[in-house]
Amino acid sequence: MAEDVKRMAELLKSGAAMISKSCPVCASPLFKVGKDIICPRCNRPVVIVGIAEDEQRALGGKILEMVESTILGKIGELNELMKAEGDPERLRALGETLSVWLSALEKLRKLSAESGA
Repeated sequence: MAEDVKRMAELLKSGAAMISKSCPVCASPLFKVGKDIICPRCNRPVVIVGIAEDEQRALGGKILEMVESTILGKIGELNELMKAEGDPERLRALGETLSVWLSALEKLRKLSAESGA
């Protein structure tokens, strides 16, 4: 508990603002840090929504962010494989796979922009 209080004090010192809502998991006061709302006890972000539609939009945005992160990770992995590969046939296959991931990333970003996520 003392660690929670210390964390809250650190947040306040760093310019965070305590808000009137509490964490749905642990009931600790929530803090606004920039645009994010975090729980100092759970040490994770919290999304506050007003209605079911907003909740779905917030969830969809988070899912798109996670998928984008996964795709970027796969592109990075392919890049490392391509750097080390000398076989032209294997390089062609890796290039085709890279093209698929880049296309998926482009579609995902377009979808994110259209949905406002």
